[in-house]
Parts: sequence; C-alpha cells; structure tokens
Amino acid sequence: IIPNFPNQQDWTLATVLRTHAAQTPDAPCLLAPEEELELTYAQALDTAERIAGSMAAAGAARGDRVAIMAMNSSALVLTWWATAVGGTVQVPVNTNYEGEFLRHQLTVSDPRWAVIDDAFTERFLALDLPGDTNVDIEKFWVIDSGLADQAIADLRAAGFQAARWEELRETEPLNAPAPLPQDLGAIFFTSGTTGPSKGVAM
Repeated sequence: IIPNFPNQQDWTLATVLRTHAAQTPDAPCLLAPEEELELTYAQALDTAERIAGSMAAAGAARGDRVAIMAMNSSALVLTWWATAVGGTVQVPVNTNYEGEFLRHQLTVSDPRWAVIDDAFTERFLALDLPGDTNVDIEKFWVIDSGLADQAIADLRAAGFQAARWEELRETEPLNAPAPLPQDLGAIFFTSGTTGPSKGVAM
C-alpha cells in the first residue's frame, strides 16, 4: 500500500486539506444535510482559512489554545480545520462537562479563545472565570441555535469579548505556512474514570 502522503513532513491536516483543494477543488468535502449545507474542498479550505484569519486578526497566535465546546455541526468541524491551517491548538471539551469538571479542563489546557454553542454559555458563566487567575479566555465565538444574542449579551456583561461564530467567516483568508508534524495540534482529554481527565498532547 502506498500512502497518499508518503513524506512524513506532509502529515498535517493543513497539508491534506490544501492538497485536496488543489487537486480536486470541486469534489464534495463536508456534507451536513441537516443544515442543508454542502462544501467542496475549495470552499471548505477557504472557509477554514477565513476563520483562521479572523482568529489571527483578534490576536490569536500560533500555539494558542482554542477551546471548542459544541455539538456536532459544520461550525465545529470548520473551527477544527481552522485551527489546523492557522497553527492554533484545538481543545475539544466534553459537552457533558460543567462545574469543576469543566474548570479542570480549562485550567489544564489554558485556552485563550473559545468557540461554544450558545446553550453552553451558562456553564462558563457559572465558573466566574473573570475571577479565576488560572483561566484567561479573551474571547468567545458563539454558535447560534436560537439563543446566541442572549448568550453574547451575558458573556459581555461578565467582562468577555463575544461575537457570533458567523463573524469568523468574514475576514480575508489566512495564508499561513502549514504547521510542522511535530507541532502541537490538539489536546484531547481522557474519560477521567480513575480521576480528573488528563490532557493528552496530540
């Protein structure tokens, strides 16, 4: 079997996305029938690079952690791909977590940015994060399921920057070098069955 990317220096999600977008730009890449959404490789890459560009414009630097707490959606996938092409680090957070379980994952991963479903806003506000010196999230981008306006207002009232997730797609694409295979790409957490979840560097 010959791998599609035999050079291990190409083993990054950014390289894979850009290669397929160049070779098969019109092929289907992301299908979300429940959202009536279908993106080709070219469209998916463009969107991911725009999201990465918006994060960079907000101040996100390579290596910054981006906490993502969202149910399955195209926004979740595109945010993940944006971290891959932008050199930031995705930190998927268990959508069942709240209270000290949620605080633990935030404390361990130290995210500077967060993308969350509007329904999870109260869980973050309940932690009183502005008073927690171990967690320093600068900005939230909120995925709308009907509660985004209130969620953004509540986050701003608590002292955070907050905006709709859709705004991430409005900036010019970020044309950044692909991360290296040895760069940190994600922090995944264990189930925590024998104690607090451990963050696994990927």
